[in-house]
Amino acid sequence: MKCPVKEEFSIVANKDPVLTPDEFQKCQNNFRLFFTSNFIGEMYRRSEAYTLCLEAHPERFLKLSSELRRMYVVNHTCIPEDSLKLYEAYEMMHPYAESNRDLFR
Repeated sequence: MKCPVKEEFSIVANKDPVLTPDEFQKCQNNFRLFFTSNFIGEMYRRSEAYTLCLEAHPERFLKLSSELRRMYVVNHTCIPEDSLKLYEAYEMMHPYAESNRDLFR
């Protein structure tokens, strides 16, 4: 579903509902790859959802993204403290993706 405004001014409208934190935990799949500090992370960060979210929330999203990248450099896996921040990033990026599948690919 697209926003009912001129195409050039519209943002992507996600057709899937926002998942609850528990649902997100079960199906986040590769979402964390947006926040890895390697070439895969760089590829993921070129996605429309990531770039639009960054444009819409430059300070807040950049800070969150940087925190998540630092966590993954140190831990290499998602630990419980990361889960809340990862879910926060998902909530922020959700409106800029066409579906949850785009975020979890």
